[in-house]
Amino acid sequence: MSTPSHTIAVLGLGRMGTIFASKLADTGHHVTVWNRTRAHAIPLEAKGVTVAASPKDAATGANVVVAMLRDDDASRDVWLRPGDGAIEGLSPDALAIELSTLQPRWVTALADEIAKRGAHFIEAPVIGSTPQANAGQAIHFTGGDPALADRAKPILSAWSGAIHHVGPIGSAAVAKLAVNALFAVQVIGVAQYHAMLGAAGLGAAQATELLNHLPVASPAAKGAAALMTAQRDDALFPIELVAKDLRYAGALACKHGALLEAATSTFEEANSNGLGGENITAIRKLFAA
Repeated sequence: MSTPSHTIAVLGLGRMGTIFASKLADTGHHVTVWNRTRAHAIPLEAKGVTVAASPKDAATGANVVVAMLRDDDASRDVWLRPGDGAIEGLSPDALAIELSTLQPRWVTALADEIAKRGAHFIEAPVIGSTPQANAGQAIHFTGGDPALADRAKPILSAWSGAIHHVGPIGSAAVAKLAVNALFAVQVIGVAQYHAMLGAAGLGAAQATELLNHLPVASPAAKGAAALMTAQRDDALFPIELVAKDLRYAGALACKHGALLEAATSTFEEANSNGLGGENITAIRKLFAA
């Protein structure tokens, strides 16, 4: 059975948002996009995608509106900007889906504002980066009404391989921040591991080969080690965003938060040292002799 066609607005055309818009167009949906820099949207026009002049214009007439934005401030501006925010174009019974990595308090506030318009809202932050999204293997955590999460699945499945419903609004944001914090801590650990073995005369390739045979290494750690060994720093998860996510996670952490505080400080240092636009694995440069 084919998936019913929807009229979908995509707000934000970073690397991930562009993939989402492209895949939605490829699966037969009517797609309208908006981005601060219009030039980013031009390649999508060849697929029949409409480029809107404002978030409000993009949302007007859409029965689904998805957003993939940098942080709380960007999300707040795009949704609630006076005069042309997306919320002003939402139709009654439209479904708004926030895919960004945000603080739960903002997600909850946004859900309340959208409910006042008579529209519906779920959060669905994304686990994974461009390789996973391109392969249709990204993962989503969803938060909100389970029926609305089910309604969103055919949309999210255009680029995802798994969708896990976590709980009420805000819970998916917490889960996503916890996952990113866990990943960041592991990446620091791998960078320190390489530095320690390097000081003992073992090259990065040998250190990674050893790690790959050990039960202490998670798949994420092994992947990070491989990227460090290859010195591949394409910004799949830029350090500046890692630092942002760790700050958000730190606001939620329990009293035993020393490890998270140390990780946040490390990535903030890397960001201050000009590494913000490089991939998370470039953190190794802080530990280089």
